[in-house]
Amino acid sequence: MTDTKGDYTVTKNFNAVPRFTVASNSASLTVRVDLFGLANDLAFGTNGFVKGQYTYRNSIAVVLGTGNLANPTVLPSKPTPNTGGEYKSAQLFVQSIVLGDTLHLDDRLALQGTLSTSFLSSTSWSKTGAVTSSDTRNGVLSPTVSLTYKPVPAMTIYATYANNIEQGEGAPAGTANANQILSPYRDEEYEAGIKYQIVPGFLLSAAGFRMTRPLAISNAVSNVFAVVGTQRNWGGELFGQGALTPSLSLLGGVTYIDARLIGSGVTATNDKRVVGVPEFKSDVTADFHPLFTHGVALTGTVHYESDRAATNTESSYAPPYATVDLGMRYAAALGGHHEILRLNVINVADKQYYSSIADGTIVGSPGANTAYSGAPRTILASVEFAL
Repeated sequence: MTDTKGDYTVTKNFNAVPRFTVASNSASLTVRVDLFGLANDLAFGTNGFVKGQYTYRNSIAVVLGTGNLANPTVLPSKPTPNTGGEYKSAQLFVQSIVLGDTLHLDDRLALQGTLSTSFLSSTSWSKTGAVTSSDTRNGVLSPTVSLTYKPVPAMTIYATYANNIEQGEGAPAGTANANQILSPYRDEEYEAGIKYQIVPGFLLSAAGFRMTRPLAISNAVSNVFAVVGTQRNWGGELFGQGALTPSLSLLGGVTYIDARLIGSGVTATNDKRVVGVPEFKSDVTADFHPLFTHGVALTGTVHYESDRAATNTESSYAPPYATVDLGMRYAAALGGHHEILRLNVINVADKQYYSSIADGTIVGSPGANTAYSGAPRTILASVEFAL
């Protein structure tokens, strides 16, 4: 879509990175020790990855033509250009050393702290082999601290602060600075919440949070992919999980999130909602499995999302939607083996909706403006058995 009047441009293919390679590692050790008469849960670990990025030498995007929704145009197909082969366009290296301790001040109060030291390196190349960006950061610290309090055994109240570093994003193919790796980001979060076991086996939790991170998009005029401001998320969530009764289990909750771009310095986009993020989202699943049905269980799930901004200027929105899934499960022991038969109907009412909205400026390619259709009514059947 090129404007709000229904005009559009059709492009075959867009210049996404076709191939990534990833090698990762992780190791950790936890131990409980007593120091100065206080119990400590110590944690040591390391984790990291090396990622390679490979890009086509030639653009494969082909503009087929234009039209309008009120008068659609039948456009001829065109062949996909030769890719020219792939070349290594970027490499990322991230390795972190993590040290954590949970200090139990008494039976009710505990202080948890985690400190990670990160080593980050990134390099990008043009198709001629010239270095287009290079950045190295060693010994960067990321702290997380939490305070937990248990006024009664069934309840935990907590507050958490985190300030972490993450590798910056890579400018996508098609941008003026394609393959350039942006400088590392700083993410910050404040969160407070409560967890309460309302009945044995069922946990209810509620939390409020505020999170910030840099937000990068491609500029509509210069086509340069760069950080333009801060994505600020604040909101709250209510979540429950477990068995309410011996016959009924519930899992799910509801989240409110106000995700906005702040500090952009552009009136049209500043303080506007982030593309594709709903203000309200809820998923609740119930599993009814009474003893008198002898292995037969009924399941049901409700999904809901409020409207989502489709552009970073909030000029259009994807409408809200709600869907219902229903299912049946039968657990048996036939012939001395364990079997489970499942029948599920996804989107029972065959609701038409957009499951996701992607703004091309966020992924660096205006041709990638995309609205993904949700799954129609779908019937799934399966049999699981143990030999």
